Amino acid sequence: MLDGISIAGYRSFGRSPVRIADLDRVNVFIGPNNCGKSNILRAVKIFSDASKARRTDQERSLDPSLDYPVGGDCREMSFGVQVKRAGQLDGCHQIFAKGFGRAWANLPELSDSYWVSYSVPVNGKIEPAAWSVADLAQYLGRMLSQQDMIRASNTLLREQSATHDARAKGLAALMHSVVQPHYDAYLVDAFRRIVDSGENLLAGAGLIGELRRLQSPDLSNYQLGKIRFNKINGFLQDVLAEPDARLEIPAALDQILVTLNGKVLPLESLGTGIHELIILAAAVTLVDDAVFCLEEPEIHLHPALQKKFMWYIRNQTANQYIISTHSNAFFDLEGVSLYSCSILEGRTICAAASSANEKHAVLQDLGYRPSDLPTSS
Repeated sequence: MLDGISIAGYRSFGRSPVRIADLDRVNVFIGPNNCGKSNILRAVKIFSDASKARRTDQERSLDPSLDYPVGGDCREMSFGVQVKRAGQLDGCHQIFAKGFGRAWANLPELSDSYWVSYSVPVNGKIEPAAWSVADLAQYLGRMLSQQDMIRASNTLLREQSATHDARAKGLAALMHSVVQPHYDAYLVDAFRRIVDSGENLLAGAGLIGELRRLQSPDLSNYQLGKIRFNKINGFLQDVLAEPDARLEIPAALDQILVTLNGKVLPLESLGTGIHELIILAAAVTLVDDAVFCLEEPEIHLHPALQKKFMWYIRNQTANQYIISTHSNAFFDLEGVSLYSCSILEGRTICAAASSANEKHAVLQDLGYRPSDLPTSS
């Protein structure tokens, strides 16, 4: 899971890192078209792949002709993570809070959380970004006395002789290397369709076979498969307001059927919205303890169904969610963190939208106006 992320040098993100702090389990990024929301999702996925050094045709790192910012000389993508006290990486935070001892109180910018960034190459493994290590070293060197620096260096680096600057650089490098931000990320893009085969399973390709395996699981996965299949069926029942509704996958694996009021119907006969919901619900139920990047889950969905889906992912799954949307249906939902995205001087900026005024500004960016509301005559 991710406590916070920063992005630089990727598509609409310029050279200066954009920090998106204090992520929750469900995080919604909202804003107008072409403001960089989808780039956030893709950056999270790229860093996940790069940190595990996976390379396939479908899971590549960067395309130099496409993925670097337009109109600049930046040719290095960097991805940062927030290391929070009492967060997902709390163990790393505690290592250094203890190692610095009383000197930690002299580092106010690090007391609740600190940031480390990594360069994401076109090929190969990620490495701590040189500028990120240098910035942290400069901060440590400026804020710590010589005595405190020696004490922290001796405790954490076991170094007996070095200059003040060298100790600062060594500590900064260690604070980057100790953090291991490995996580599994899945991207479900906006083009979703259930078909019988394909590479993008979580956007609908090959989903029929996966649902069949949950419906009739192997003995080794029997209990977990049944639990997951029952969750999806429970969601279907809630969406249709029909307690007897149930998915059925025939042996031929050529379609998804729904039993409803004694009838057996193909899923597509229930409408595009239900079709979309089943793709999304199945995707987020197939995997646990991952980061799901969902692009525009509101497509074809009535606002009431959007809210039901949000309830499902919060209460029936064990994943973290990063969602891009144009919908206002996710406003004021419990347990959902809202972030506003926009373009400033040709680059994406992003900020938390928690107050009433900030949410009102987001609605204005989406084109909603008080005059759009009906008035009584």
